[in-house]
Amino acid sequence: MRIRSLEDQLHVQTQLVEDMKSQRDNWQKQAQQILITSQHSQKEAEGYKKELKDREDRARQIKQKRMQQNMAQLQKRTQNQNTNTTGGGFWSKLTGKTGTNS
Repeated sequence: MRIRSLEDQLHVQTQLVEDMKSQRDNWQKQAQQILITSQHSQKEAEGYKKELKDREDRARQIKQKRMQQNMAQLQKRTQNQNTNTTGGGFWSKLTGKTGTNS
């Protein structure tokens, strides 16, 4: 009787160990899936970060180009105005006055 009881206890304990191993294996699978998902998310985040940086760089270049164009236009206007005031532009030629004679 005592042997039978010990055999039953051994069988129960063996089942318990097997169940625990199975549960451990499931946890390992879940952990691996989470790790893979995390790595994928990290790669996606890095990709988005690079894309955002590239967009910002392009926007900065476009803005700088526009500013340079605006400065060139402003300089051209200023030169035209200086030419008109000192060189006796159209109005001065029409009235016969030069920029030095008032």
